[in-house]
Amino acid sequence: MPLDASKIMKMAIEDVVKVDKLRDEYGGEAEGFRSRARSVPGLILDSGMIPAYTFVLSKSDLPLNLLNKLKEYFEGDSKLELSNEEREKLKEELGSGEGSGYGLISILMTLRMRDIVKEFGVEIQSKDFLELTVELAEKLLENDKMRISTEKYLLMYLEELKKLVDAYYKAKWKGESK
Repeated sequence: MPLDASKIMKMAIEDVVKVDKLRDEYGGEAEGFRSRARSVPGLILDSGMIPAYTFVLSKSDLPLNLLNKLKEYFEGDSKLELSNEEREKLKEELGSGEGSGYGLISILMTLRMRDIVKEFGVEIQSKDFLELTVELAEKLLENDKMRISTEKYLLMYLEELKKLVDAYYKAKWKGESK
């Protein structure tokens, strides 16, 4: 079944609910994530999907092992098992520091772009987050039609994500830090 607005909305809802669960467990107002969710659509419109994507990836301070664990968390219903150091890194990611939120938004962008290119019959099975990002960028650069469509659907997803994150932030996250 092809992507449509309802599938895109469902992806955004599921992702915000998972971020909310992380925030409930690890604390923080998710201010950084909210900021990234609000700014990334404009960044894509200003510079294009691939440059915006590589910028977001470059700004993440999360170590690869934590990015991989978070990728698995967002791919399914796996419970995060983190070391104390990883827990602290995730708490910072969910906070309001200058670099916070980039890791989470990069994971969500990567997984959703992977889901979108799947609609073109392109399967990307990389288990490692870094390998996945490279393979995804390569596939998108090979096919203009797929890249243009992916950008369209990714923007739809990010706009829905932005609205949902704002709603959660105002109703639940703000001032409820742990």
